[in-house]
Amino acid sequence: MRIAVVGDIHRHWGPRDVELLDGRGLDLVLFTGDLGDMLHRGTLEVAREISRLRTPAVLVPGNHDGTHPLGVLAEGLGLLRRRPGASRRAERRLDALRHALGPVALGGYSLHPFPRHGLTLIVGRPHGMDERWLTFGQAVGALHGPEDHASSAALLRRLVDRAPEGDLLFLAHDGPAGLGAGDRDPFTFYGRRDMGDPDLADAVAYALDRGRRVPAVVAGHLHHVGTDRDWWVRRDGVVTVNAARVPRVFEHEGRTVRHHVEIRIGAGRVDVEQILLS
Repeated sequence: MRIAVVGDIHRHWGPRDVELLDGRGLDLVLFTGDLGDMLHRGTLEVAREISRLRTPAVLVPGNHDGTHPLGVLAEGLGLLRRRPGASRRAERRLDALRHALGPVALGGYSLHPFPRHGLTLIVGRPHGMDERWLTFGQAVGALHGPEDHASSAALLRRLVDRAPEGDLLFLAHDGPAGLGAGDRDPFTFYGRRDMGDPDLADAVAYALDRGRRVPAVVAGHLHHVGTDRDWWVRRDGVVTVNAARVPRVFEHEGRTVRHHVEIRIGAGRVDVEQILLS
């Protein structure tokens, strides 16, 4: 199975991306979210362009999707954890995003089976941002139920139990906790602390304990341009990918290139590669 993972887009997407990805004969395209820029401009325009893909695709909303820029700032600082009307506004924004994406699935605490390949995609908690608390818990709780890490982990475990037989692939915006807090670790805050989600880490460990094969966990959120961050690691047989090369469209060797990560899953083997297309 050949899977493209498009990291945080931040408005770097257009018709050429659709043309290039549809031309690669992929089985699936995964998006880690954050479609608009840092002021959330262009989110729906990007989503409408993504909707033109002919290749099956699934997107998880990032911390910049389904909320307001000031809400992201307040959440990061731990301020105003209960904002009047926040869940209703988030629901309206996600409804608009879902409509703009058309045939592309908007995931979140959801199962997406691909029986022809013997694989099920589990989409984790939307809007993941910081391990210190369940970010945007008011909106996540209203839409999905969980309002803390424990209840989120319990819901993800139930998804593992419900998944058909075969391999499990996890998609989230933020990656799993527990991969380290050093300069080179994939989901750290400038080498000072682990920013990964503990509920996602719990779900992956639970799946492995239940004897399920987990070829890969894919996420974004922690941008890795201008850092020495490892963009993928292999631990306990699981390949974890941080696809957030931001900006994903840039100049390279005299040409404009467009970045994504490609994962190839075969019998007992998982290969990952950064792809630059022009």
